[in-house]
Amino acid sequence: RAVTVAGDALARVWNVTTGKLVCCLEGHSDNIRSVVMTNKGRFVITASDDCTARVWDLQADMSTHAVDCHATKIRKVAPLANSASVASVGDDGVLIIWDAGSGKKRHELQGHKPGMTYFGITGDGSQVMTGSSDRSTVLWDAQSGAKVSSWPAQQGSRVKDMAFSQGGRFTALVLYDSSVCVFDIVTGAVTAQLIGRGERVGRNVHTGGVNGVLLTKDGTRAVTYSKDCTARVWSVPDNAVLHVVSGHTDGICCATLSPNESLLATASYAPTVHIHFMSDASPLAILDHEAPATILEFSPDSNLLAVILENHQVVLWNLAANDCLPPLQAHKSPITGASFSPDSTMLATCSADCTARVWDTRTGRQIAFIMTDAALQTVCFAGESCPDILVVGDVAGPPHFPGFP
Repeated sequence: RAVTVAGDALARVWNVTTGKLVCCLEGHSDNIRSVVMTNKGRFVITASDDCTARVWDLQADMSTHAVDCHATKIRKVAPLANSASVASVGDDGVLIIWDAGSGKKRHELQGHKPGMTYFGITGDGSQVMTGSSDRSTVLWDAQSGAKVSSWPAQQGSRVKDMAFSQGGRFTALVLYDSSVCVFDIVTGAVTAQLIGRGERVGRNVHTGGVNGVLLTKDGTRAVTYSKDCTARVWSVPDNAVLHVVSGHTDGICCATLSPNESLLATASYAPTVHIHFMSDASPLAILDHEAPATILEFSPDSNLLAVILENHQVVLWNLAANDCLPPLQAHKSPITGASFSPDSTMLATCSADCTARVWDTRTGRQIAFIMTDAALQTVCFAGESCPDILVVGDVAGPPHFPGFP
Protein backbone atom coordinates (compact mmCIF):
# COMPACT_ATOMS: atom_id res chain seq x y z
CA ARG A 1 0.00 0.00 0.00
CA ALA A 2 0.93 3.64 -0.48
CA VAL A 3 -0.56 6.81 1.00
CA THR A 4 -0.66 10.15 -0.81
CA VAL A 5 -1.79 13.61 0.35
CA ALA A 6 -2.66 16.77 -1.58
CA GLY A 7 -4.23 20.13 -0.85
CA ASP A 8 -7.77 18.87 -0.32
CA ALA A 9 -7.41 17.74 3.36
CA LEU A 10 -7.68 14.08 2.29
CA ALA A 11 -5.23 11.19 2.47
CA ARG A 12 -5.64 8.49 -0.17
CA VAL A 13 -4.62 4.85 0.30
CA TRP A 14 -3.60 2.95 -2.83
CA ASN A 15 -3.02 -0.68 -3.73
CA VAL A 16 0.49 -0.53 -5.21
CA THR A 17 0.04 -3.80 -7.13
CA THR A 18 -3.19 -2.88 -8.92
CA GLY A 19 -2.85 0.90 -8.85
CA LYS A 20 -6.43 1.18 -7.54
CA LEU A 21 -7.67 3.48 -4.80
CA VAL A 22 -8.42 1.54 -1.61
CA CYS A 23 -9.99 4.30 0.48
CA CYS A 24 -9.95 8.00 1.33
CA LEU A 25 -9.15 9.13 4.87
CA GLU A 26 -11.53 11.99 5.63
CA GLY A 27 -11.48 14.04 8.81
CA HIS A 28 -8.99 16.90 8.58
CA SER A 29 -10.31 20.38 7.86
CA ASP A 30 -7.13 21.82 6.33
CA ASN A 31 -4.09 20.77 4.30
CA ILE A 32 -2.27 17.60 5.41
CA ARG A 33 1.42 18.46 5.77
CA SER A 34 2.89 15.07 6.75
CA VAL A 35 1.98 11.40 6.61
CA VAL A 36 3.67 8.21 7.85
CA MET A 37 2.71 4.53 7.81
CA THR A 38 3.77 1.95 10.42
CA ASN A 39 6.05 -0.90 9.36
CA LYS A 40 3.28 -3.48 9.08
CA GLY A 41 1.07 -1.18 7.08
CA ARG A 42 -1.85 -1.17 9.49
CA PHE A 43 -1.75 2.38 10.87
CA VAL A 44 -1.35 5.74 9.13
CA ILE A 45 -0.60 8.95 11.02
CA THR A 46 -1.40 12.29 9.40
CA ALA A 47 -0.56 15.84 10.56
CA SER A 48 -2.49 18.83 9.27
CA ASP A 49 -2.64 22.63 9.26
CA ASP A 50 -5.86 22.24 11.28
CA CYS A 51 -3.54 21.72 14.30
CA THR A 52 -4.40 18.04 14.71
CA ALA A 53 -2.69 14.72 14.12
CA ARG A 54 -4.84 11.65 13.44
CA VAL A 55 -4.15 7.94 13.65
CA TRP A 56 -6.01 5.76 11.10
CA ASP A 57 -6.51 2.00 11.35
CA LEU A 58 -6.48 0.64 7.78
CA GLN A 59 -7.84 -2.71 8.99
CA ALA A 60 -10.92 -1.15 10.58
CA ASP A 61 -14.26 -2.19 9.13
CA MET A 62 -16.05 0.94 7.90
CA SER A 63 -19.41 -0.78 7.42
CA THR A 64 -22.33 -0.10 9.75
CA HIS A 65 -23.03 -3.62 11.04
CA ALA A 66 -23.18 -4.17 14.81
CA VAL A 67 -19.77 -4.68 16.41
CA ASP A 68 -19.20 -7.91 18.33
CA CYS A 69 -18.72 -6.91 21.94
CA HIS A 70 -19.87 -7.30 25.52
CA ALA A 71 -23.00 -5.41 26.50
CA THR A 72 -21.24 -3.86 29.50
CA LYS A 73 -17.76 -3.44 30.96
CA ILE A 74 -15.09 -6.03 30.12
CA ARG A 75 -13.56 -7.31 33.35
CA LYS A 76 -10.61 -9.30 32.05
CA VAL A 77 -8.89 -10.43 28.86
CA ALA A 78 -6.28 -13.20 28.70
CA PRO A 79 -4.63 -15.25 25.94
CA LEU A 80 -5.15 -18.98 25.61
CA ALA A 81 -1.85 -20.87 25.66
CA ASN A 82 -0.56 -22.39 22.40
CA SER A 83 -3.08 -20.56 20.22
CA ALA A 84 -3.96 -17.17 18.74
CA SER A 85 -7.20 -17.03 20.73
CA VAL A 86 -8.11 -14.65 23.55
CA ALA A 87 -10.84 -14.98 26.17
CA SER A 88 -12.77 -12.08 27.69
CA VAL A 89 -15.33 -11.89 30.49
CA GLY A 90 -17.68 -9.02 31.27
CA ASP A 91 -20.26 -7.68 33.66
CA ASP A 92 -22.90 -8.96 31.24
CA GLY A 93 -22.27 -12.54 32.43
CA VAL A 94 -20.82 -13.60 29.07
CA LEU A 95 -17.54 -15.33 28.19
CA ILE A 96 -16.32 -14.66 24.63
CA ILE A 97 -13.50 -16.50 22.84
CA TRP A 98 -11.92 -14.33 20.13
CA ASP A 99 -9.53 -14.88 17.26
CA ALA A 100 -6.86 -12.32 18.13
CA GLY A 101 -5.59 -12.01 14.56
CA SER A 102 -8.91 -11.09 12.99
CA GLY A 103 -10.77 -9.79 16.04
CA LYS A 104 -13.67 -12.10 15.17
CA LYS A 105 -15.80 -13.86 17.76
CA ARG A 106 -15.41 -17.66 17.93
CA HIS A 107 -17.73 -18.49 20.84
CA GLU A 108 -20.13 -16.51 23.01
CA LEU A 109 -20.87 -18.47 26.18
CA GLN A 110 -23.48 -17.62 28.78
CA GLY A 111 -23.47 -19.39 32.13
CA HIS A 112 -23.89 -16.76 34.86
CA LYS A 113 -26.69 -14.38 35.77
CA PRO A 114 -24.52 -11.73 37.45
CA GLY A 115 -21.33 -10.53 35.85
CA MET A 116 -18.32 -12.83 35.52
CA THR A 117 -16.00 -11.24 38.05
CA TYR A 118 -13.49 -14.10 38.27
CA PHE A 119 -11.66 -15.84 35.50
CA GLY A 120 -8.94 -18.44 34.98
CA ILE A 121 -7.40 -20.45 32.12
CA THR A 122 -5.86 -23.90 32.40
CA GLY A 123 -2.13 -24.19 31.77
CA ASP A 124 -2.58 -25.79 28.35
CA GLY A 125 -5.22 -23.26 27.27
CA SER A 126 -7.82 -25.94 26.62
CA GLN A 127 -10.31 -24.86 29.29
CA VAL A 128 -11.58 -21.62 30.81
CA MET A 129 -12.94 -21.24 34.33
CA THR A 130 -15.40 -18.47 35.27
CA GLY A 131 -17.00 -17.42 38.54
CA SER A 132 -19.52 -14.89 39.80
CA SER A 133 -20.33 -13.14 43.06
CA ASP A 134 -23.18 -15.61 43.72
CA ARG A 135 -20.60 -18.46 44.03
CA SER A 136 -21.57 -20.03 40.71
CA THR A 137 -18.65 -21.47 38.73
CA VAL A 138 -18.40 -22.96 35.24
CA LEU A 139 -15.65 -24.92 33.49
CA TRP A 140 -15.70 -24.44 29.69
CA ASP A 141 -14.01 -26.20 26.78
CA ALA A 142 -12.21 -23.39 24.94
CA GLN A 143 -12.17 -25.13 21.56
CA SER A 144 -15.78 -26.26 21.29
CA GLY A 145 -17.40 -23.78 23.67
CA ALA A 146 -19.12 -26.64 25.51
CA LYS A 147 -19.81 -26.47 29.22
CA VAL A 148 -17.68 -29.18 30.89
CA SER A 149 -19.08 -28.77 34.40
CA SER A 150 -20.77 -26.15 36.55
CA TRP A 151 -21.66 -25.41 40.13
CA PRO A 152 -24.87 -23.42 40.69
CA ALA A 153 -25.36 -20.22 42.64
CA GLN A 154 -25.67 -20.53 46.41
CA GLN A 155 -27.48 -18.56 49.07
CA GLY A 156 -25.59 -16.68 51.78
CA SER A 157 -22.62 -14.35 51.83
CA ARG A 158 -21.36 -13.09 48.48
CA VAL A 159 -17.93 -13.77 47.00
CA LYS A 160 -15.17 -11.26 47.81
CA ASP A 161 -12.41 -13.04 45.87
CA MET A 162 -11.93 -16.24 43.89
CA ALA A 163 -8.87 -18.09 42.55
CA PHE A 164 -8.50 -21.10 40.24
CA SER A 165 -5.88 -23.82 39.90
CA GLN A 166 -4.33 -24.07 36.43
CA GLY A 167 -5.29 -27.73 36.24
CA GLY A 168 -8.95 -26.66 36.01
CA ARG A 169 -10.01 -28.69 39.03
CA PHE A 170 -10.00 -26.51 42.15
CA THR A 171 -11.43 -23.14 43.12
CA ALA A 172 -10.68 -21.12 46.27
CA LEU A 173 -13.33 -18.73 47.60
CA VAL A 174 -13.22 -15.84 50.05
CA LEU A 175 -16.66 -14.67 51.15
CA TYR A 176 -17.52 -11.31 52.66
CA ASP A 177 -17.91 -13.04 56.03
CA SER A 178 -14.13 -13.82 55.71
CA SER A 179 -14.65 -17.56 55.47
CA VAL A 180 -12.30 -19.31 53.04
CA CYS A 181 -12.78 -22.68 51.37
CA VAL A 182 -11.41 -24.72 48.47
CA PHE A 183 -13.76 -26.88 46.46
CA ASP A 184 -13.62 -29.27 43.51
CA ILE A 185 -15.11 -27.48 40.49
CA VAL A 186 -16.12 -30.78 38.87
CA THR A 187 -17.85 -32.51 41.81
CA GLY A 188 -18.73 -29.42 43.85
CA ALA A 189 -17.33 -31.06 46.99
CA VAL A 190 -15.52 -28.85 49.52
CA THR A 191 -11.97 -30.20 49.82
CA ALA A 192 -10.81 -27.81 52.54
CA GLN A 193 -12.48 -25.27 54.84
CA LEU A 194 -9.47 -23.11 55.60
CA ILE A 195 -11.32 -20.50 57.68
CA GLY A 196 -14.83 -20.87 58.99
CA ARG A 197 -17.40 -18.14 59.28
CA GLY A 198 -16.67 -15.87 62.23
CA GLU A 199 -13.34 -17.49 63.15
CA ARG A 200 -10.97 -14.91 64.63
CA VAL A 201 -8.91 -16.82 67.23
CA GLY A 202 -5.89 -19.09 66.69
CA ARG A 203 -2.81 -19.30 64.50
CA ASN A 204 -4.78 -20.78 61.63
CA VAL A 205 -7.02 -17.76 61.17
CA HIS A 206 -6.70 -14.06 60.52
CA THR A 207 -7.71 -11.58 63.22
CA GLY A 208 -9.05 -9.17 60.60
CA GLY A 209 -11.10 -9.40 57.44
CA VAL A 210 -9.66 -11.51 54.62
CA ASN A 211 -9.14 -9.43 51.48
CA GLY A 212 -8.14 -12.11 48.95
CA VAL A 213 -6.87 -15.56 48.12
CA LEU A 214 -4.31 -17.12 45.75
CA LEU A 215 -4.04 -20.75 44.65
CA THR A 216 -1.02 -22.61 43.27
CA LYS A 217 -1.18 -24.24 39.85
CA ASP A 218 -1.83 -27.73 41.29
CA GLY A 219 -4.24 -26.48 43.94
CA THR A 220 -2.24 -27.92 46.86
CA ARG A 221 -1.27 -24.59 48.43
CA ALA A 222 -3.28 -21.44 49.03
CA VAL A 223 -2.40 -17.96 50.22
CA THR A 224 -4.79 -15.71 52.12
CA TYR A 225 -4.08 -12.05 52.87
CA SER A 226 -5.85 -9.84 55.33
CA LYS A 227 -6.52 -6.49 56.96
CA ASP A 228 -4.62 -7.84 59.98
CA CYS A 229 -1.31 -7.03 58.14
CA THR A 230 -0.44 -10.69 57.53
CA ALA A 231 -0.67 -13.33 54.84
CA ARG A 232 -0.87 -17.08 55.44
CA VAL A 233 0.43 -19.92 53.28
CA TRP A 234 -1.80 -23.02 53.57
CA SER A 235 -1.48 -26.70 52.81
CA VAL A 236 -4.84 -27.40 51.21
CA PRO A 237 -4.75 -31.23 51.62
CA ASP A 238 -3.86 -30.86 55.32
CA ASN A 239 -6.20 -27.89 55.88
CA ALA A 240 -3.40 -26.27 57.89
CA VAL A 241 -1.23 -23.15 57.92
CA LEU A 242 2.35 -23.74 56.78
CA HIS A 243 3.72 -20.22 57.25
CA VAL A 244 2.64 -16.79 58.46
CA VAL A 245 3.93 -13.86 56.41
CA SER A 246 4.34 -10.78 58.58
CA GLY A 247 6.11 -7.42 58.49
CA HIS A 248 3.52 -5.06 57.05
CA THR A 249 2.37 -2.14 59.18
CA ASP A 250 -1.02 -1.85 57.50
CA GLY A 251 -3.58 -4.19 55.97
CA ILE A 252 -2.56 -6.15 52.86
CA CYS A 253 -4.63 -5.04 49.88
CA CYS A 254 -3.18 -7.13 47.03
CA ALA A 255 -0.83 -10.07 46.47
CA THR A 256 0.48 -12.27 43.69
CA LEU A 257 2.62 -15.38 43.17
CA SER A 258 5.57 -15.55 40.80
CA PRO A 259 4.98 -17.89 37.83
CA ASN A 260 7.54 -20.37 39.22
CA GLU A 261 5.69 -20.14 42.57
CA SER A 262 8.88 -19.51 44.51
CA LEU A 263 8.02 -15.91 45.53
CA LEU A 264 5.04 -14.18 47.12
CA ALA A 265 4.62 -10.41 46.68
CA THR A 266 2.27 -8.54 49.00
CA ALA A 267 1.31 -4.86 49.09
CA SER A 268 -0.31 -2.99 51.94
CA TYR A 269 -2.30 0.21 52.23
CA ALA A 270 1.04 1.75 53.25
CA PRO A 271 3.43 2.41 50.31
CA THR A 272 5.50 -0.76 50.72
CA VAL A 273 5.67 -4.07 48.86
CA HIS A 274 7.18 -7.13 50.58
CA ILE A 275 8.69 -10.12 48.76
CA HIS A 276 8.85 -13.45 50.63
CA PHE A 277 9.95 -16.94 49.69
CA MET A 278 7.03 -19.34 49.51
CA SER A 279 9.10 -22.23 50.90
CA ASP A 280 9.52 -20.79 54.40
CA ALA A 281 8.05 -17.23 54.31
CA SER A 282 11.51 -15.73 54.81
CA PRO A 283 11.84 -12.15 53.46
CA LEU A 284 13.68 -11.39 50.22
CA ALA A 285 13.09 -7.64 49.90
CA ILE A 286 11.05 -4.68 51.07
CA LEU A 287 10.29 -2.25 48.25
CA ASP A 288 9.43 1.34 49.21
CA HIS A 289 7.37 3.60 46.94
CA GLU A 290 5.87 7.07 46.80
CA ALA A 291 2.30 5.78 46.99
CA PRO A 292 0.42 2.55 47.84
CA ALA A 293 0.32 -0.20 45.22
CA THR A 294 -2.91 -1.21 43.49
CA ILE A 295 -1.64 -3.97 41.14
CA LEU A 296 1.31 -6.38 41.37
CA GLU A 297 2.43 -8.32 38.29
CA PHE A 298 5.38 -10.74 37.97
CA SER A 299 7.09 -11.28 34.61
CA PRO A 300 6.80 -14.79 33.11
CA ASP A 301 10.48 -15.49 33.92
CA SER A 302 9.81 -14.46 37.59
CA ASN A 303 12.74 -11.99 37.51
CA LEU A 304 10.78 -8.73 37.24
CA LEU A 305 7.95 -7.26 39.28
CA ALA A 306 5.75 -4.43 38.01
CA VAL A 307 4.23 -2.36 40.82
CA ILE A 308 1.30 -0.15 39.82
CA LEU A 309 0.85 2.78 42.21
CA GLU A 310 -2.13 4.91 43.20
CA ASN A 311 -0.37 7.99 41.78
CA HIS A 312 -0.58 6.51 38.22
CA GLN A 313 3.08 5.49 38.12
CA VAL A 314 4.63 2.13 37.25
CA VAL A 315 7.75 0.94 39.07
CA LEU A 316 9.59 -1.93 37.41
CA TRP A 317 11.82 -3.93 39.78
CA ASN A 318 14.63 -6.32 38.89
CA LEU A 319 14.44 -8.68 41.85
CA ALA A 320 17.81 -10.33 41.26
CA ALA A 321 19.58 -6.95 41.37
CA ASN A 322 17.19 -5.48 43.97
CA ASP A 323 17.00 -2.39 41.77
CA CYS A 324 14.35 -0.59 39.76
CA LEU A 325 14.06 1.65 36.72
CA PRO A 326 12.95 5.26 37.23
CA PRO A 327 9.14 5.36 37.62
CA LEU A 328 7.28 5.11 34.32
CA GLN A 329 5.11 8.23 34.23
CA ALA A 330 2.71 8.75 31.35
CA HIS A 331 -0.81 7.76 32.42
CA LYS A 332 -3.02 10.58 33.67
CA SER A 333 -5.67 8.49 35.46
CA PRO A 334 -5.67 5.28 37.55
CA ILE A 335 -3.91 2.34 35.89
CA THR A 336 -6.39 -0.52 35.64
CA GLY A 337 -4.36 -3.35 34.11
CA ALA A 338 -0.82 -4.57 33.46
CA SER A 339 0.57 -7.55 31.57
CA PHE A 340 4.02 -8.76 30.50
CA SER A 341 4.82 -10.21 27.10
CA PRO A 342 5.63 -13.96 27.14
CA ASP A 343 9.37 -13.27 26.80
CA SER A 344 9.31 -10.66 29.62
CA THR A 345 10.82 -7.95 27.37
CA MET A 346 7.69 -5.78 27.24
CA LEU A 347 5.13 -4.55 29.74
CA ALA A 348 1.68 -3.32 28.68
CA THR A 349 -0.40 -1.04 30.88
CA CYS A 350 -3.89 0.37 30.43
CA SER A 351 -5.70 3.14 32.22
CA ALA A 352 -8.93 5.01 32.82
CA ASP A 353 -7.34 7.78 30.73
CA CYS A 354 -8.40 5.76 27.62
CA THR A 355 -4.82 4.81 26.74
CA ALA A 356 -2.71 1.67 26.66
CA ARG A 357 1.07 1.83 26.57
CA VAL A 358 3.81 -0.71 25.90
CA TRP A 359 7.14 -0.34 27.68
CA ASP A 360 10.58 -1.87 27.06
CA THR A 361 11.34 -3.62 30.37
CA ARG A 362 15.11 -3.23 29.92
CA THR A 363 15.17 0.53 29.40
CA GLY A 364 11.75 1.79 30.49
CA ARG A 365 11.25 3.38 27.07
CA GLN A 366 7.69 3.61 25.77
CA ILE A 367 7.54 1.71 22.49
CA ALA A 368 3.82 1.81 21.66
CA PHE A 369 0.79 3.96 22.47
CA ILE A 370 -2.87 3.19 21.85
CA MET A 371 -5.81 5.54 22.50
CA THR A 372 -9.50 4.58 22.52
CA ASP A 373 -12.71 6.50 23.13
CA ALA A 374 -13.53 4.85 26.48
CA ALA A 375 -11.73 4.11 29.73
CA LEU A 376 -9.72 0.89 29.52
CA GLN A 377 -10.10 -1.90 32.05
CA THR A 378 -7.78 -4.77 31.08
CA VAL A 379 -4.89 -5.62 28.73
CA CYS A 380 -2.88 -8.60 27.50
CA PHE A 381 -0.53 -9.66 24.70
CA ALA A 382 -1.58 -12.11 21.99
CA GLY A 383 -0.29 -13.58 18.75
CA GLU A 384 0.36 -17.12 17.57
CA SER A 385 4.06 -16.93 16.65
CA CYS A 386 5.06 -13.78 18.54
CA PRO A 387 3.20 -11.28 20.75
CA ASP A 388 2.52 -8.64 18.08
CA ILE A 389 -1.10 -7.95 19.03
CA LEU A 390 -2.25 -6.03 22.07
CA VAL A 391 -5.73 -6.84 23.35
CA VAL A 392 -7.48 -4.21 25.48
CA GLY A 393 -10.98 -4.21 26.93
CA ASP A 394 -12.90 -1.06 27.82
CA VAL A 395 -15.81 -0.10 30.05
CA ALA A 396 -18.17 0.29 27.07
CA GLY A 397 -17.93 -3.39 26.08
CA PRO A 398 -15.88 -3.74 22.87
CA PRO A 399 -12.38 -5.27 22.88
CA HIS A 400 -9.67 -3.75 20.72
CA PHE A 401 -6.94 -5.72 18.91
CA PRO A 402 -4.30 -3.19 17.80
CA GLY A 403 -1.05 -4.45 16.33
CA PHE A 404 2.10 -2.51 17.05
CA PRO A 405 5.40 -2.15 15.19
